[in-house]
Amino acid sequence: MGPIVTAAIRRALSWLANPRRGKTVSKHIGHHTRSAANAAMRNPRYLGRALGRSAHSVFRDPRPRKLIERALANPTRTAVQNNGYVVVEKEFNRMIGRAGETAIRIIINPRTGRIVTAFPVRVGAAAALMVLPQSVVGAEFDDRVADTIQNIDRMIDHHLQSHRQSEPDLVTRILDFLLDPAIAGDPHEGLYVQIHHLVEFQVQELIHEVERALSMSLGPAQRQEVAEQFRNAVAGATGTLDD
Repeated sequence: MGPIVTAAIRRALSWLANPRRGKTVSKHIGHHTRSAANAAMRNPRYLGRALGRSAHSVFRDPRPRKLIERALANPTRTAVQNNGYVVVEKEFNRMIGRAGETAIRIIINPRTGRIVTAFPVRVGAAAALMVLPQSVVGAEFDDRVADTIQNIDRMIDHHLQSHRQSEPDLVTRILDFLLDPAIAGDPHEGLYVQIHHLVEFQVQELIHEVERALSMSLGPAQRQEVAEQFRNAVAGATGTLDD
């Protein structure tokens, strides 16, 4: 393995060691433990559908973390893609996918160590280790929505602890704000400013990853479309939070 791959795997193992990582590793990888149809329905739908993303294969084990750890520790094949992402594959001597797949493919963001996605593949099905741009984009989209929601949830909890007189419909107000971020002059302006900055940061990071995955720069209209789709997905997920 070259130094880029070695460093990416080391960062991925560190990223994986974070206590936040459960047995499915991430929300997106967790989608690969359900049926393909259900996974497609559960994924944030806007950006993936726009890019024509198709459902991936599905793990037999609903907790694929151990498979990912074994693959990173002793990969069968590795490659660095033109868009900079590192791909790791490992072959197992048993079936790990519901359709008989015996290998796992892992895509890593080499800068951060984030495991973008992981899914079962057939041995020799794609010897060149090709990565579909929509696979990377869809996974980044899913994980950034999940990260944003977790942070908003923590912000709401902190706000409620320090503002005991807050209205009981605070989550509804935040949902309205996400869809129309007019933050000035509101009694919850401090909270809204924090959420606004969080969402905008995630939008810019997502656009950067989309451009890397597609190996092209997005125009102003495309950037706006990505931003709107992300905000809509965050707003839809925020609507499921308890106030």
